[in-house]
Amino acid sequence: MINLYPKKKFGQNFLTNNSLLHLISKEIIELSKKNNCNICEFGTGFGNLTKFLLEFKVEIISLERDRELIPHILLLFKSKSFKNFLKVYETDIIHFFKDYFESYQFKTILCGNIPYHLANDILQKIIQFQMFIPGSIFLVPEELAKKLLENNQCNIYNLLKQKYKISILTKIYNNVFYPKPKIVSYLLKFESKF
Repeated sequence: MINLYPKKKFGQNFLTNNSLLHLISKEIIELSKKNNCNICEFGTGFGNLTKFLLEFKVEIISLERDRELIPHILLLFKSKSFKNFLKVYETDIIHFFKDYFESYQFKTILCGNIPYHLANDILQKIIQFQMFIPGSIFLVPEELAKKLLENNQCNIYNLLKQKYKISILTKIYNNVFYPKPKIVSYLLKFESKF
């Protein structure tokens, strides 16, 4: 098998702390059960969060744009007990919004790490498809978390706050990632107000 390593061009920093991964998976599952919908994990990476989610035997759509990681994910979860619950796609979250919600229109809980440079695009799509996204769990850079939670003049953030209750679940320091990023992150929960 190919040596797998995080790629800077994809902004890959993988969460490795099992306690945090367990906490995140429980929050995602709770939202999924509350809203009776499946889960879409974008930026699946090495499958660190996926393995915790699959323990709950729920349907997961896995999105990964790094094609070298796809065989790893498929091999890691090839057992029959997992295979029936996991669908893996080589795509990014922006393309997924258009392809999935415009075609299938299923309610879905989103989870993943929102890179700062894609934040506005992702948040605009969440607003656009809000009727299909009753909740989300996102890991975001500290600067973005503050912008989302404070009163500001940005239309995207204000519109998002009108549609979702946004709360901080925990602060996550950089020492629990591989490779270690230069920033601190926040785990945020989005719950639809409608």
